[in-house]
Amino acid sequence: MSIEVRIPAVMRSNTAGQATAQCTGDTVGTVLDDLIAQFPGIGDVLFGDTKTLHKYVNIYLDADDIRYVGGLDAKIGEAKELTILPAVAGGSE
Repeated sequence: MSIEVRIPAVMRSNTAGQATAQCTGDTVGTVLDDLIAQFPGIGDVLFGDTKTLHKYVNIYLDADDIRYVGGLDAKIGEAKELTILPAVAGGSE
């Protein structure tokens, strides 16, 4: 199944500036594998040395946070888009 993956601006240096990518897969994990196959540099940004998402990376399957619908094993089904969002944190007093 094909799905549009939306790439945040801060990660587009890893996708040749592309804001979206068409990827295939039956689960979130296989879709991300396809994204990494197309743009190998984004793998380190998403996962680092492990196959566990960095804690600052949020991924939504349509409007659902994948943490609550099966994580990387979440089925794509009829979803229209996968959105990658980096967490916003930090600052100083």
